[in-house]
Amino acid sequence: MHDAFLSYSVTLGGLAALGAISAAQGMIGGVIKNAVSGQPAGQPVAGDMRSFAFRAVRTHQNGVENLPAFFAVTLAAVLIGVATPTLVWLTVAVLITRVFYWVVYYLGIGTERFCARSLLYVVTPLVTLVIGVLSLLTLCASQS
Repeated sequence: MHDAFLSYSVTLGGLAALGAISAAQGMIGGVIKNAVSGQPAGQPVAGDMRSFAFRAVRTHQNGVENLPAFFAVTLAAVLIGVATPTLVWLTVAVLITRVFYWVVYYLGIGTERFCARSLLYVVTPLVTLVIGVLSLLTLCASQS
């Protein structure tokens, strides 16, 4: 690893872990939807929160919806030079809450309208916003 990025190894490793888990979820969700529950490939998943296939596919779809913004903002923060400890804590917070989110969603804990899953979900967009603001502040401070 290049020396300039060595201090960000935990942050970059967290991004790699999130990406790998998301890819695995896509494969797992497809297998569960198509092979296990017998739903046709290429079609939206049928069912509701009572269906394990539905929850497995929706868990992956949710990651596809909000992880790209997190990845982009976090990589920009690394390149801009946001304080390493702050960025590490924020990345680890997202990694931990996403893992709990996936577990809660897979197990179907809570109701459709509100549950622990909703509270865990909101961490990623909030942290994405915080990292974006920190990146802009760091960039502005470096320009003055």
